[in-house]
Amino acid sequence: MTVCDTCGLSPELCVCGAISEQELTVGRVDRNGCSQVVVWAFDESTTVDAAESTADLAAEMSDALAADVERTADRMYVTGASIEAVRAVIDEVEGYGSAEGTGLPPDRRLADVETVERARREASEEADLARMTGYGTPEKLRALLAFEDSETNRQIAETVVHCGTGPIDVIVACLPALAGDSGRALTRRRHTLETLWKEVNAADSVEDPATIAEAVDPLLDDPDPVCRLYAVKSITALAETSGRPIGEQIDLETLTDRLDDDNSISEAAAEALDRIGTE
Repeated sequence: MTVCDTCGLSPELCVCGAISEQELTVGRVDRNGCSQVVVWAFDESTTVDAAESTADLAAEMSDALAADVERTADRMYVTGASIEAVRAVIDEVEGYGSAEGTGLPPDRRLADVETVERARREASEEADLARMTGYGTPEKLRALLAFEDSETNRQIAETVVHCGTGPIDVIVACLPALAGDSGRALTRRRHTLETLWKEVNAADSVEDPATIAEAVDPLLDDPDPVCRLYAVKSITALAETSGRPIGEQIDLETLTDRLDDDNSISEAAAEALDRIGTE
């Protein structure tokens, strides 16, 4: 009688294959001007655009569905097929299965990225997903900050903006890349600062408040009043949350000048100065 080499059970009883399956999430996004099915949630150890196993899966999809399949570092995009059809193929390929939901598990991470070009591409794809679905995982983009590339950081900020949330240190690292006078640059800067304020205000404590204060300080003098407002409010929240002095990292003269701004900014500046003065 044939038995499994791993568990010693007969084929009828063996579940080793099911246990070793990668359960993939299948959803739909608008990308590159068309609707595409996205397949994600591969194991962290799997570099999707390089692994032989995913090449076989992509080829099976392409043949069975007569569809175009594009592989990136951590996901696949299928053009010309339905979610149901893609799931059916996944379930037929050994080593894979499809999940019921369409949301990406938040603990997934990008595969290792070795070049700025690839970092930009991966950050851009995550921003596109967040823009179209309102869902993304800014936390997993942290590794891309190591490239210190402005375009990559702008795309990370886009993900934060469309998700409405993100790790404080990731948001702060993106702030220097958000300068610009275009409508898109201004919107990105406004919403990123708003998200930073919300995250700091909601935090029980923050790490490295001096670095946060130094990053926000130049934006106290931003030409846009909405940006100035959220910069001031971020300083207020930081002074209250950090429990550490931040006065040395802030240009107090500029913050004092905000008292002459419009009512909302003036009130926020008065509160910020009060908080800093009572640290």
